[in-house]
Amino acid sequence: MKINKPKNKRTLDTVKPDFEDSPKVVMMVKTLFETLFKKNGDSLPVSAKRK
Repeated sequence: MKINKPKNKRTLDTVKPDFEDSPKVVMMVKTLFETLFKKNGDSLPVSAKRK
């Protein structure tokens, strides 16, 4: 782990694989997007539903 890297970049590099690997987080994000789309009165794109 490089300490001289900027803090948020290191955090992003660390968090991104967790997002891809964790079904729980994926479901959370999916639910969040569904809520946002419903608020805007738009239906979710098919590609997003399949993910």
